[in-house]
Amino acid sequence: MAYSFVPPQSAAGVHALLATNRLETRPRSPEFNRALRAEIRDPAWLLARQWQLHEFQAEDRGTPAFTEVVLNELPLSRLALPGRPSRPYSPRNQPLEAAVEAQPRVVGLGLCLQMGQYWLRQLRMLPALVAATPAGRAAALAVFPQLYPLRASAADAAPVAYAQEATTSEALALLQLAGDAALDGYALYQALLAPHRAVLAPALGDNELLAVAIAALPLTQALPTAALAPLTAVVSPAALDEQARQFVLAFHRLYLLGEGSTSWSTENMAYDFAVGTTGATGLGTSNYPGGGTLPWYSADQQPALAGSPATPAAPITRTFLPTEVQFPGAPAARWWEFEDRRVDFGQVTGDPSDWGRMLLQEFMFLYQNDWFSVPFSAQTGSVCAVQSIKVTDVFGRRYAIQPAGAGQLAEQSGGSRIDNDEGRWSLFAQTDPARSGPATAPTLYLPAAALAPLVSRPVEQVSFCREEATNLVWAVESIVPDGFAGGVDGNAAAAQVAETLRRLAPTAPPAPDAAAPAYTYQLAGSVPENWLPFVPTFDVASGLTVLEQGVLPRQGLSLNPAAPEAVVQPRTALLQLHPNERYQLHEHEIPPTGVRVDGSCYRVRWYDGRTVLWFGRHRGPAQPGGGSGLVFDQLKPGPR
Repeated sequence: MAYSFVPPQSAAGVHALLATNRLETRPRSPEFNRALRAEIRDPAWLLARQWQLHEFQAEDRGTPAFTEVVLNELPLSRLALPGRPSRPYSPRNQPLEAAVEAQPRVVGLGLCLQMGQYWLRQLRMLPALVAATPAGRAAALAVFPQLYPLRASAADAAPVAYAQEATTSEALALLQLAGDAALDGYALYQALLAPHRAVLAPALGDNELLAVAIAALPLTQALPTAALAPLTAVVSPAALDEQARQFVLAFHRLYLLGEGSTSWSTENMAYDFAVGTTGATGLGTSNYPGGGTLPWYSADQQPALAGSPATPAAPITRTFLPTEVQFPGAPAARWWEFEDRRVDFGQVTGDPSDWGRMLLQEFMFLYQNDWFSVPFSAQTGSVCAVQSIKVTDVFGRRYAIQPAGAGQLAEQSGGSRIDNDEGRWSLFAQTDPARSGPATAPTLYLPAAALAPLVSRPVEQVSFCREEATNLVWAVESIVPDGFAGGVDGNAAAAQVAETLRRLAPTAPPAPDAAAPAYTYQLAGSVPENWLPFVPTFDVASGLTVLEQGVLPRQGLSLNPAAPEAVVQPRTALLQLHPNERYQLHEHEIPPTGVRVDGSCYRVRWYDGRTVLWFGRHRGPAQPGGGSGLVFDQLKPGPR
């Protein structure tokens, strides 16, 4: 646009005149062929610039035509947990999260009743019992409630258990409704598997392996034969064994997948596991916080597991057509082709010290068309190791490509190694703890991971927090099991238990004609039932200070000091992992802000449409809370 301005002619002023002219191109010819050819007027100048930038010193090589790749695809076949021998693992049966994260859970009153009612309902559907007489059917169905009865705790015999069961009102009401027909299904479950624990130990962590392992086991032979006489008189032992297998598998799939698992490390407050493949390949970690998603970078390289096949499978040889590396916003290779406007790498800014971003921009703008990719579809749940890559260019020359950073082979021409720094950083490589860097052998680990599992509300929640007033670490059970498969508020449940025990505690009658004291002395204050102490102690074996679960005497009841009810017992499965051992955790695992461990139920859909369920844990930051209220040597005003 062109503008012109005429100044005023007199002092009175004349309005300025503004005129415009539109400048447009007027082609002399309607043809654009010559313009589209992008002719070069001075080719010698371009050649000089190429010489100045050392482009003529490039290697004389052509574009890749096809690539021959030889690799080993090693499927995961073994899983090892702390303190246990390695067992078989199949990625086709379950995701790695279910095999690692599945943990034992608290089997409450409601779940025991549910399992028992399921067993009785399945018995009623047997054809032999349907055809039996009413008297014979009633006698057969009464066998198991008599063998494994389920009763509510009495207030006078077990006051603590009675107070805790009162917090699960729904389960208690269903138990009272069942009456004498209430069957402890969990006790029956344990009795069916007890004689075969040693044989079934490697299969208890996998539903499909367990189904194969118990297919021919006589599960009901260990039950009392005389007590089963009314039932075996009607139902054949083979039919009863088949019913027992279905019962065990049903609840193992629903609730009891992680029974007996040792993958959770109480010292580190994290999962500890190792997986192995055929050959000398192992992966694992001791600091996985959980959460239902086990990414590939959470596992480091480890020695091969015991029991893994020593000889790997035969290498796979494939031939591919290399393709140029492409990404959204990449520079277009054709003339007069505009890039996608949705990605504008020109707007990427960076400081002079931000060398990582500058290198990324230089690759995107200058070297993108120098890189080629060879797509290979690997199976999930495997470790892929490339043995060799041979590239044939358009001139028929063949080149052996060595992996970056491995330093294994020398170049064919000059004998020098290219990019052989074994300590270099690598994006998709596992760390080798023995070398404090990436693994020497370049491998690609593809875990059989659950991408988006469904996670329930926390069934249990324990917060570990530090309290400066008492110099202790308190484990606060914020959510405790409700007797079924859910959770209830731990603070409300603790207050209800304390109130029930206070009502059950005998009160001493007042002394006759005794004057009320002006003051009362209290040795120690009361602590809520859901606050459990961890005391710093010195571990002689490791030479470190650890936190050990302490003992908190229960107040308000006249109990035998040697009885288990005399001290406050945890109600969550996390704090019951070592019932007969010292429960310890490393002090550095509890920061000043605290740590919270949630126990939730996970559900994922697997390859063939099967659903896999397990109870697992997840470690995260704790939320700020109140204090324990523990104080000593208080003088309080007496009653007035």
